[in-house]
Amino acid sequence: MTTSKSNTWRWVGVFILLVILLLLWLNGYGPSFAGSSTGCCGQAAQIAELPVAKAVDPVPDVVLQEVPVPAAVVEPEVPPCSADMSVAVEFDSGSATISATGMQQLDLVAKCLSEKTEVVGFTDNSGPAELNQQLSEQRAQAVVDYMVSKNPSMADLLTATGHGADNPIADNATQEGRKKNRRIQFVKQ
Repeated sequence: MTTSKSNTWRWVGVFILLVILLLLWLNGYGPSFAGSSTGCCGQAAQIAELPVAKAVDPVPDVVLQEVPVPAAVVEPEVPPCSADMSVAVEFDSGSATISATGMQQLDLVAKCLSEKTEVVGFTDNSGPAELNQQLSEQRAQAVVDYMVSKNPSMADLLTATGHGADNPIADNATQEGRKKNRRIQFVKQ
């Protein structure tokens, strides 16, 4: 019989718990009907403001940033292999230092050279003639040195000379013309 008494008390406990939950529900902690909630005994219940989860800002749209795309590698212009090739090898201004683009051009030209060749440097007509002559010689020698450094067997094939501002191929009065006149010419011997 002790078993039935303990079961009875168990059911009484469950009943009390349900009553407490019902009272809480009726006092405003449950759903509201018609915008108001009345507590027990017909009185309006003070609904305690429960913390309400605030609307979470949605994740902002992902902003796609433009990633700079490397410029397409432009192959330097080199004329087809011929007995006399004229190439506008780029040098740093007023110096005999070959630019990266100039090196690419020379790498392409090197594929065409298999005979004795004279590397002739030219400048535009800016500056004194004597300095242009020296600069054209230095640039021609820089080209020979670069090409030999890449392929030592070319040392016996290449010689360097400079002609300064002689024999322009374009008008030195324009920037574009001066650019064309600053060139290296490969002359097979």
